[in-house]
Amino acid sequence: MIYLHLFFDKFVVQHKKDRKLTLHTDIPLILALFCIAFGVAMSYLLYRRKSNHPDLTYWQWLLLFILRAIVISTASILLLSPVLEWINTKTRKPLLALALDHSSSVKYLSDTTKLNEFSAQWKQMQQKLQNQFEIESFVFDQEPTLLSENSEIKFDGNHSNYTNSMAIIDAQLKQRDISALIIAGDGVYNQGSNPIYQAERVGYPVYTVALGDTTRYPDQELVSVKYPKEVALKGRLPLEVSCHFQQYENQQTILKITKGKQILHQENIDIINSDQYFHKTFFLESDSAGLQRLNISIENQVDENNIANNQRNIVYRVIKDQKKIIVVAPGPHPDLGKFRALLAQNPNYETQLVWNTPNATLPKEANLYLVYQLPAQGMSNHLINQIQKSKRPVIYWIGRNSDLNRFNQLNTGITMTSTDLWEEVTPVLNPDFKLFSPSNYWNSFTEQLPPLVSPMTPMEVNSNLSVLLSQKIKDVATDQPLIATGMVKGRKQAYIFGEGIWRWSMRDIQMNGNNNITGKLFNQLINYLLTDNRKQKFILKYENSGYTSAPYQMTAQVLNANLQPVNEALVNVDLTHENGATYNFQASYNQNQYLINTGNLPEGKYTFKAGASFGDINYSRKGEFVILKQNPEQNATIANHNLLLRIVDISGAKMFTYDNVNELPKELKNKFKEQRKQKITQNIWLPELKLLAFLLLIMLSLEWFLRKYWGIF
Repeated sequence: MIYLHLFFDKFVVQHKKDRKLTLHTDIPLILALFCIAFGVAMSYLLYRRKSNHPDLTYWQWLLLFILRAIVISTASILLLSPVLEWINTKTRKPLLALALDHSSSVKYLSDTTKLNEFSAQWKQMQQKLQNQFEIESFVFDQEPTLLSENSEIKFDGNHSNYTNSMAIIDAQLKQRDISALIIAGDGVYNQGSNPIYQAERVGYPVYTVALGDTTRYPDQELVSVKYPKEVALKGRLPLEVSCHFQQYENQQTILKITKGKQILHQENIDIINSDQYFHKTFFLESDSAGLQRLNISIENQVDENNIANNQRNIVYRVIKDQKKIIVVAPGPHPDLGKFRALLAQNPNYETQLVWNTPNATLPKEANLYLVYQLPAQGMSNHLINQIQKSKRPVIYWIGRNSDLNRFNQLNTGITMTSTDLWEEVTPVLNPDFKLFSPSNYWNSFTEQLPPLVSPMTPMEVNSNLSVLLSQKIKDVATDQPLIATGMVKGRKQAYIFGEGIWRWSMRDIQMNGNNNITGKLFNQLINYLLTDNRKQKFILKYENSGYTSAPYQMTAQVLNANLQPVNEALVNVDLTHENGATYNFQASYNQNQYLINTGNLPEGKYTFKAGASFGDINYSRKGEFVILKQNPEQNATIANHNLLLRIVDISGAKMFTYDNVNELPKELKNKFKEQRKQKITQNIWLPELKLLAFLLLIMLSLEWFLRKYWGIF
């Protein structure tokens, strides 16, 4: 049955409940009646039969009258910009996503017979569900991969990332209205964040099938080794070691730290009870520059079930030449302490504090200056004058003690009107900032940061400066800079307009347990200021170490004479293994940088030579890294079924095991009895419809032809 509804803004033709045709405009559709009346009136004025066209028969007159009325009425209605909306509702089977963890920990922690039986059950279950559901089947480790009917499940993945895999599946199937996700795995993950939050975020039930064994066997596990990636020469390497001992009691083991055949430290550990943790920080001397490789191990026990998690290899770099940063300030402030602590995370930097006293002098060696709240009222400019003569990079940090009039006289590239008004401002990351790439976390992190106190005054900013963070005042984003940097008169400079950054560091610690996000941003800023881009136009980034279980990657940028990235360069890398084997790779360009993916490399130390060719110019870089033999999946000792249980609790689903997995299809069929309804909407703006224009042209042509044929001029 067809239902007609006439409203002031739409016209609806509905057939049953699954199809609906709607004509609507932004202007009241009732005006269409006036358009029709206008078309009829204009046609009548043209074809008044007796007075104008006495020779026409009634049917000839009526045909010409109708053709002209339709054309004028339709053209008038099109002026209302009508939109034709066609909605077709289709019923579809509920969509299920099945994801099987095929990382190697599932194999290590499972009985082989049970696991083989489950693999067959998993495929049979999909076939049972296909009558009532649409099925998308995946296997996952670091990320999901579609599983076909003929695919073999090997359980050989080298990492487990539940959160990333769930997020990718959700993104791929979101437009198809997924009903539920079923995950089969051991709950052990060694990459990504806690998957509980992702399960809560998706908004549909996440069922789990618990694989693996939760039985506790005697085991010693080297849980973690935390250390800096770089350390200064003649400095000390902090090595934070955590171990876990289970099912051992009143026994003793030995912890060793070795470098090659040399034992750097050895310590006896007394295991008192059957569930004991050991945690200690060791400080080792760094007496030689370059890449250093250490082995941390626990002595194997005879009855130990898993010895793969008894040792770790680490690689760190000892820096020979440190960059010296001189901090000049009128007096103590919490910002200074926190900023120096953030820079201390990078062993490349050494900071020295100089108070702006009348007799103070600057150290002879300096790579960068930080000028904190200077010039200040009643204080000499003699240190600032020396800094300006040095031509070294400098950071100007403005605070409530700053004398803005005297600051303007320095001609630094930014001019501010003197003011006694200060206000609280929060940061906004500038998406167009190109000098370096802030961490992806900064977009969301800035929303959580406490405000800084900044001068309430307009600023004139040198066109060569780029704004990294701008100011937001009472939820209103402005174009006033909070942190800016760039090249002014051949000198790299940066500016911080506000005090209270120590609160950012504290908030970082509160949210993340450390201040790595804040520290990385300011270390990137310092690194930009210290890097002489006029000399370094081939920028190569790589890690000190990688693992045999994952591809090793490098990234590179090639800059032109204007220090802008180019994508026409030819970038290649030649690797040489310590045993003499050589490998050659060519980079691919993606997202403003070159990517060198070496794939999985054999264990050992590698030296490399990277080259970039751009026109007639050639660049080269040399370096070294180490590939370690380590499979993090082998560190797992028991399956984590508690995690799988928390996932189903938070998403409103159920957990199944080897023993009752056959009940899962019945549960799903009862839960999702009704079919999904999907609306398919198509909008057509009638003035753009070529067919309608063609029909109007046909009617006008027909009218013109008939007028000529019947002798009407």
